[in-house]
Amino acid sequence: MRPISITLLALSVLVFVVSAVTGATDTRRWVQGGREEFLKGDPESASINSDGGIMLPPLTSKLFDSKQQFVWDLAVDSKGQLFVAGGIDGIIYDSRGNPVHDNEKPEIRALAVGPGGRLYFATSPSGAVHRLGATGSVEEFFVPKTDEAPPERYIWDMVFDSAGNLYVATGIEGRLYRVGPDGNGTVLFDSDEVHITALAVDSQGRIVFGSDPGGQIFRLDSAGKVFVLYDSPLREISDLAVGPDGSIYATAISDEAAKEIKQGEDKPAAISASTAEVGSNGGGTSVSVANATDAGEADGEIAALYRITPDGAVSTLWTSKTEVAYSLAVDREGSAIVGTGPEGRLISVEADGTYRILRRLEGMQITSLLEASGQLYAGVSNLGKVFRISRQFAERGTYLSQVQDTGTFSTFGAIRWRADVPSGTAVRLLTRSGNTEKPDNTWSDWSAAYSDPRASAVASPAARFVQWKAELSTTEPGSSPVLESVSIFFLQNNLKPRVKSVAVLPPGVYFKPSPSNDMMLKQIPAEAINELQRLGVSVAVGSTRGQTAFSRQMRTIIWDVSDSNEDSLIFQVLVRGAGESEWTPLAENIEERYFCFDSRELADGEYVLRVEASDAPSNPPDRALSGSLDTRPFLVDNSPPSVEGLAVTVNGQSATVTFEAADGSSTIRALRLRIDAGVWQAVLPSDGIADSRRERVSARLDNLAPGRHTITVQVEDELHNVGSGSAEAVIR
Repeated sequence: MRPISITLLALSVLVFVVSAVTGATDTRRWVQGGREEFLKGDPESASINSDGGIMLPPLTSKLFDSKQQFVWDLAVDSKGQLFVAGGIDGIIYDSRGNPVHDNEKPEIRALAVGPGGRLYFATSPSGAVHRLGATGSVEEFFVPKTDEAPPERYIWDMVFDSAGNLYVATGIEGRLYRVGPDGNGTVLFDSDEVHITALAVDSQGRIVFGSDPGGQIFRLDSAGKVFVLYDSPLREISDLAVGPDGSIYATAISDEAAKEIKQGEDKPAAISASTAEVGSNGGGTSVSVANATDAGEADGEIAALYRITPDGAVSTLWTSKTEVAYSLAVDREGSAIVGTGPEGRLISVEADGTYRILRRLEGMQITSLLEASGQLYAGVSNLGKVFRISRQFAERGTYLSQVQDTGTFSTFGAIRWRADVPSGTAVRLLTRSGNTEKPDNTWSDWSAAYSDPRASAVASPAARFVQWKAELSTTEPGSSPVLESVSIFFLQNNLKPRVKSVAVLPPGVYFKPSPSNDMMLKQIPAEAINELQRLGVSVAVGSTRGQTAFSRQMRTIIWDVSDSNEDSLIFQVLVRGAGESEWTPLAENIEERYFCFDSRELADGEYVLRVEASDAPSNPPDRALSGSLDTRPFLVDNSPPSVEGLAVTVNGQSATVTFEAADGSSTIRALRLRIDAGVWQAVLPSDGIADSRRERVSARLDNLAPGRHTITVQVEDELHNVGSGSAEAVIR
């Protein structure tokens, strides 16, 4: 019937933690309530109502297991006999699971009961309509084809009108046929679409049909005029149904959904209208299109349910970004029932858009739905089964919550729940706990049922993960309890903070809590900028640590820290000499994750800093913990290098300047000189590279003007300390 392919899909489950406050000694509460939260769990045999409460599912009976992979269509004759089209073997079953007809090869994708109660079935991919006789004999009734084209490959749906005419939806030529009681057929509509995918008869006897890949909903009136009721933003109209008030309902799926549900070529039954081989299309019939923009555009949805009222107004009642809408039926009260996958959920949608998760059926995709005489039947695929869904509530139902990660080993306090429990109904809550993300045989057993919804002590042992289960029951088939919310209180075991990294920034760089000033950035040496970028430290104006600035004597340490309890933290910075063992506090009670200090507080030499993080603000003294991490040794040097033995030797109009640059702690990084008040000129040591604490320099100056000249030299160490000296040269 519906040209949708099937595959095995998995939905990702999102976990959401609700915490009242933070801190290891703060009691936390995990709360679940409302549809969004409850959908994160597993309604094994429960329903989620339109208000987001958990209740009993409808009473459901499994009629039979077909042992086939798919159930494609359902039909009921005037005597109430149910017929089921199963695949891949093309078998038709009755309601007891007995084979009525075995077609052996092609898929049976569509069923229809005609005048006199005779069953008609359509095969694909060799498109033909067959009629089943009372004795089980089968005759070919109609082959959809034209004089100009070969037979259609696919028949996706069939429906009879009140006059006994059969309407046949085909692909890959996208044609709608009308077949008379004598088996002679004509093309009623040759569309520009590849497939006509679904059929229904509205309250006035007009034929309504859907398409792929345009996702359009058409109506054919008694005069043969075709009118587009709605041009969906999704690709394929997967099913159609008509409500008791004359409203037309349609399910649709997106191009993305069609791609996701496509199966491998080794499963021909899985070929869909969206993915079936496309042939030439001779259609060209002009069609009027209704203006129905009020239904809205698709926004990442892969499935939708539309309602078209008798006056032509279109509304989108339901959409999903995770579930594919395979099948559709409307019950006597006008509720649209949508069959979905890959979780096999039945969803009941009201005309105002409120919806209820009726239950999950055994199987992955609900590929066929049928409402007949107040009974709802469902055909499920992977693997093929048939169910009857009653209007009464099941006697029992179970809901399994998501697994909650408390973040660390935790002790559990009270469990509370809010529920509406009518007379004759009951709600029982149980818990279990463990230290693996997925429950296994290392988890605790389920606790006994808790008795007091206002506050019952959780009996499950302390652990990192916890889960609860709700068991609902009733002795009144027309009444169900409703579980509205569940809360579990827990207290985390305190874990010490973890200082993940520490780094001492380049000499002179610090953070200044002052108005933004680009000039400060220009003062930072280029090599310091490069080191900051390597460390991932922003030097942009308006950094979260404050304005990045430069002052030669300043030093800065930064750190990154985490705390599994999300405790508030304070920090202490300690210092020791690189060869010493005793630590001295440098700063205490720091709230920021950096510390700047004037290095002149320390004597020249190598030092190590330690950052100690404490969770004392969130814990009493006997529970507070701390963690620490040390820096690599770094150099403090606030003494300038010296210029030794500066001398100038004159030879004509040239002079040779010689001297030694020396530093007690750090490497000489730059040397320069100038004549009088001229421009500074860089000079190199005699060995060609400045790379040690002592460097010898011999520099020749040529073409000096006659007279007395002052030669000034400067030497700079790696911490930007500068020493200088000068000498005179007289040129005659």
